[in-house]
Amino acid sequence: MPKPLIRINYATPDEIATLHGVGKVLANRIVEFRKTNGYFSSPDDLAKVDGISIKFAIMLSVQIDWQVPSIDENTKEQDWGGALYVALLPITALWLLFNKILPNLNQDIEGYQLGYSKLWVWIWVDASISMILISETIRGVVLILREISNRPSLARIFHKAHLILVGVSVVFAISSGLGHATYYQFYAKNGWGTLLNNPRYMVGLLGGIAMGLTFGPQLLVYKYPKLAQNSILATIFDTSIIISAPVHAFFIWINRNEFPIWFLVINIIPGIAYLFVGWIRLQYGKSFFSIIATRWLPLEKSTDETGGWIRWINLRLPDTEQQKALKQALETMYPPSKFRKALSFIVFGAGGWILSTVLGSVIDWLLQNWLDKLIR
Repeated sequence: MPKPLIRINYATPDEIATLHGVGKVLANRIVEFRKTNGYFSSPDDLAKVDGISIKFAIMLSVQIDWQVPSIDENTKEQDWGGALYVALLPITALWLLFNKILPNLNQDIEGYQLGYSKLWVWIWVDASISMILISETIRGVVLILREISNRPSLARIFHKAHLILVGVSVVFAISSGLGHATYYQFYAKNGWGTLLNNPRYMVGLLGGIAMGLTFGPQLLVYKYPKLAQNSILATIFDTSIIISAPVHAFFIWINRNEFPIWFLVINIIPGIAYLFVGWIRLQYGKSFFSIIATRWLPLEKSTDETGGWIRWINLRLPDTEQQKALKQALETMYPPSKFRKALSFIVFGAGGWILSTVLGSVIDWLLQNWLDKLIR
């Protein structure tokens, strides 16, 4: 691995002094020049500093990241597609809250008041799930605001709020899990076998595990940005997608007759997303962890090693054909893992399962309406 590039437009004098041939005196001049005249974007700019020739600046350029903060820090493109995708979260959470969980909670409370003392456990569980759905609704709104914000600093505030709300949801998910465990351990007729015989409970359990595996690594990277390149965290994150994709598909499938048709139709979007992620991983064996985990970090905290490698290769191997030959050589030396490809196929298959379930339900709905009209 080459030595990390020095971010000339962010670096302190001590960091700049680590450049080959640059001492503390010259590093201080560079920082003072930057404060007075603005950011550096090329060796020509750096050569304007007293004591640095154009030849020396070119020599230093291979050790420097020239990224200019004003490009990334002051403006951000609004992502309406991303906003549309995350809008599914509050819609789904609210529908489940008012049509499933709150009615169940109300029945549990009424039954407990009538003397069914064991129902206290389900009051605990349903109250915890209600809090999860409320937290997820708020988180969905925050994510929409994050995606449509055109100011990176504001988007990062929304992202931080999103991570906090993830923590809230995880706390109540643990509470719900403890409630279920209490029921299976002390009250269920078949003990823990009840969990295995109820697919809806299994979906909830696996969904909670997937949530922890998805957001745990992201929280760590937010706190410790250098972990963005950690292969173990990337594997954990990828595992969460591999779990959540079939769980999502199974959730839609077992509830297809209970959900309204509009609710099923909007799940086409995550179905397509799973197809895309699965296809990209099948084709390239690429993990999205580093991209997702570092997307909302401030530029000075991000650790874009891939970008550093690209610049390093472009400087030392500018010929496109030679770069392609290098790529083929590396793929031969380090072939994609067949196991990872197999797991990626699960994600791809889950996306297809969701789309086929929705399509089948829509066809059934259309035929039923047509037959109803025909009979009338």
